[in-house]
Amino acid sequence: MGAEREAAASTGDRDAQYALGVECITTGDVHRADVWLGMSAREGHASAACRLGALYMEGLLGGAKDDADAVGVRWLQQAAAGGDAEAVGLLQSIPPCRMMLLSHLAERVALELSAKRRSGDEEDDDVSGEGSAKRAKVSAAR
Repeated sequence: MGAEREAAASTGDRDAQYALGVECITTGDVHRADVWLGMSAREGHASAACRLGALYMEGLLGGAKDDADAVGVRWLQQAAAGGDAEAVGLLQSIPPCRMMLLSHLAERVALELSAKRRSGDEEDDDVSGEGSAKRAKVSAAR
């Protein structure tokens, strides 16, 4: 990975973060991809949110299947709201009954994250609630 791109990503360049995330996917490092795509998605990069959602929905990230799918749906919804057509298609492919369950679980995840933030535990500031552990992995990988 180019040092220049990584430097740009580290300073908050969401396009560089997205590019690094995609590069990590192609090399098979999905956990590092999770970090970079998450940073980019939180900055409003719809394609990053879509890729991240797909990784969770495919079971490549996250824990229990339903929880991982719920996190994936939240990322896909963010991507769709940002105009990502692929995310819209992925969301439409989820059967309605499954979507109701995942939407409910996603709401629970969001409420738990909100409670963490209110209690002062803002280290885990991403949708999955695993932010600080992921950032530590990226720092260790450098």
